[in-house]
Amino acid sequence: MEKLSQNLGNAFLYTIIGIALLTLIFGGIVFGGKTGILPIMGQTVAEQTSRQEVSDTSLTEVKRLQERKRPEVVAQETFAGNSYSAEELFSATDADGQRADVAVLNAFYEGENVTASVFDGTRLTFEQSGTYRLKVRVTDQMGVSNICQVYITCNE
Repeated sequence: MEKLSQNLGNAFLYTIIGIALLTLIFGGIVFGGKTGILPIMGQTVAEQTSRQEVSDTSLTEVKRLQERKRPEVVAQETFAGNSYSAEELFSATDADGQRADVAVLNAFYEGENVTASVFDGTRLTFEQSGTYRLKVRVTDQMGVSNICQVYITCNE
């Protein structure tokens, strides 16, 4: 009998707790003119998805940038011992035919990484004649970029 009354007491307590929780979820909390957790959460989701940065206009802009043709780069003729800026050495254009920026990432000569000896951060100097392989990042005015490998034949 004692066990039965203990089980009934527990069931009663759990029922009271359940009713209290349901009351809070469906009507006990008021926020921004909305009553209950579910309507309040629905309002918050609606506010978050109606912001400008999630609007159809910005999604269209993102898609347009993704579909935009990547900028391309071509290297000019070079000579051993001469120093070149990126603007002098590379001709880079974007989808609109406008000049794009070129950043040198690394340089290789005969399989060896020669970035430190060829590029000082602003100028490129090729000490030996031969073919150099450079990895460059080309970025257009809209921020669209492309990483390219460019082979530069350096003449004497």
